[in-house]
Amino acid sequence: MNILREGDKNAEKLIRQKSPRLDAEYRLSLYAWPFLEDGRHALMHTMTGEALELTASEWADVLSFQAAPQSYETIERKGLTELAGKRYLVETDYDEAHAYAQTLFLLKTARGRRKGLFLYTILPTTGCNARCVYCFEEGMPVQTMTEATADRLIDYICETKGEGPVWLRWFGGEPLVGVNIIRRISAGLEERGVVFTSRMTTNASLLTRELAHEAKKRWHLKQVQVSLDGAREDYALRKRFVQPDKHNYDAVMRAIGYLADEDIRVRLRVNVNMENLPRIEGFLDEMGALFGERENVTLYLCALYQELGTANYVPLQEAISSLNNKIRALGLGKAGTGKKARMRLNCCMADIMDGSVVITPDGRLYRCEHLQEGESWGDIFNGVTDPALYEALRKPPAIDPDCAKCPFLPRCTPFKRRGCPVWFEQCSVGKRLDEEDYLRELLRGAVTEGEADDEDDDDIPL
Repeated sequence: MNILREGDKNAEKLIRQKSPRLDAEYRLSLYAWPFLEDGRHALMHTMTGEALELTASEWADVLSFQAAPQSYETIERKGLTELAGKRYLVETDYDEAHAYAQTLFLLKTARGRRKGLFLYTILPTTGCNARCVYCFEEGMPVQTMTEATADRLIDYICETKGEGPVWLRWFGGEPLVGVNIIRRISAGLEERGVVFTSRMTTNASLLTRELAHEAKKRWHLKQVQVSLDGAREDYALRKRFVQPDKHNYDAVMRAIGYLADEDIRVRLRVNVNMENLPRIEGFLDEMGALFGERENVTLYLCALYQELGTANYVPLQEAISSLNNKIRALGLGKAGTGKKARMRLNCCMADIMDGSVVITPDGRLYRCEHLQEGESWGDIFNGVTDPALYEALRKPPAIDPDCAKCPFLPRCTPFKRRGCPVWFEQCSVGKRLDEEDYLRELLRGAVTEGEADDEDDDDIPL
């Protein structure tokens, strides 16, 4: 067998079988994910991140443990002792969810608890110049941060930040509707000597060349996610801009170029459902012609939020997965880097409350950008106003019984018990397709040497 990608050595040490149980029977681990394509055989451990290429005979031997438990003597005879040691093959009574939870706890403890916040997701406004038909914030009251609240927010960041640089994440609404608030906060932090870098989620329709330059120099903007909706006709129908003569598809394409010219990384998130899927290939060709030679512009397809949990989700995800090769061929795919993996210790901002906070225009504090009702635990004026809720949200959740059965739990989160807004019955399908796409890239040699690639790719240290 050949190692395609090295696993997380710390996680491997914690779960490694110290001495075999000779009297036990062994099965294929839930976290050992087999992948076969074009006569090549891969096996990934979804917890440690290690990926192997097996010979045909090794593949058959490994899968025989999936069919029925076998003795350790059989493992020795088939030359699979290393796979047992690394927990690809486990005892039939081995509690994998417990091992995952314990390993996660130990690695987080070894990392230590951060002192202070490092990521501030700020909503300058909940207003927007578009009326997207699918917006999950529909019906939310429109608020824009006042100058007084912005000034208090500058104080709050100075009071709560940890040592070293901080990240600001501008969110909305459309954050550029509140551009003067962004300017005020950025300038205020600069005056106070706070080292910061920012990123933004935007529809980009309000960006001019001058504003992109200002964002680079004054806001320290490093990365922008631009929300798109596919072909021109789909974009116009879905975005429904208030001033379509000024804010439209062409304006956004120009804005993407302005950002790229400033050496700001641009991630194009293209929302897809069954309605616009037939025109996505043509749209990708257009994006390739416009941005395929821009190294700092990448594109990915994402199932529309409203499709999660519907009958359309699985075929939609499969269609998206099949288009990934085209995206890479057009020069728009994320470059595959990193032949070393890290075990994912946090899934999202809601899982790092000791380091991350979401701040609304009126200064309320949340753990998640979805601003779930009843989950505001404080504000920037008074700090924690609901200690019981704050501690309840911070406390690591028990793994949900459904999540405990999922091979991709280590690549995800056990938040289902708390009502995570993006959890649904078939959520593992997208993760499976993502992992298989990565294995495909490993097998074809398209992944280059580099740092571990399993953290969020926006450089925020989760």
